[in-house]
Amino acid sequence: MNIKQNLEHLHKRISQSCELSGRDPGSIEILPVTKSKNVDLIKQLQALGFKKFGENYIQEIEKKFPLLPSVDWIAIGHLQTNKSALATRLCHTILSLDSMRLAKSLDKESQRIKKDLTVWIQVDLWEQSPMKGCLRDEVESIMDFVRETPNLCFGGLMILPPIGDSKAFSDSHNFRLEIEQKMQKKVLLSMGMSEDLELAVMSGTDQLRVGSALLGAR
Repeated sequence: MNIKQNLEHLHKRISQSCELSGRDPGSIEILPVTKSKNVDLIKQLQALGFKKFGENYIQEIEKKFPLLPSVDWIAIGHLQTNKSALATRLCHTILSLDSMRLAKSLDKESQRIKKDLTVWIQVDLWEQSPMKGCLRDEVESIMDFVRETPNLCFGGLMILPPIGDSKAFSDSHNFRLEIEQKMQKKVLLSMGMSEDLELAVMSGTDQLRVGSALLGAR
């Protein structure tokens, strides 16, 4: 596998989409998703300049953590509250904050170990599954809670549009604008993966979570 070549192709896809939508390719963060990938592949990405890596399971981060001490680990999968302590200790960021219960648990753990933790609120605008985020009318209360905590920092919104639904990407963009209007500030959006990144870029995403386009199929 030629990761450098894969990255060049990925940059080309992003640049083409940015050209069509009048965006700056440098404004879009690529977050490598390393679920089931070995440490050697992650080290190759580190050599290419990546410092942050996303994982779906806290248990997998726990295994890789001592082997890759300089990595900023980002939890992107559904996080159970009973894993809050482990996630707070190991992770730099939680992308999948999906309930007030989890927010309170992360707040408690971050205060206990005196560690700042960035959290993104995962939203399910289409009520697909409790595993895919909180409901849209829960976002503001969770956001308000996070802003009052001493160690949690609100990072943005993570959204998983239904596969094959192109309108869902513009719906996500519009929801982000609603939240920005209420907050009166810029709100970052993490949306888009290997198979749909063009739609995500053209709909204003700030972060792409990329696995197979960089590291091949699982």
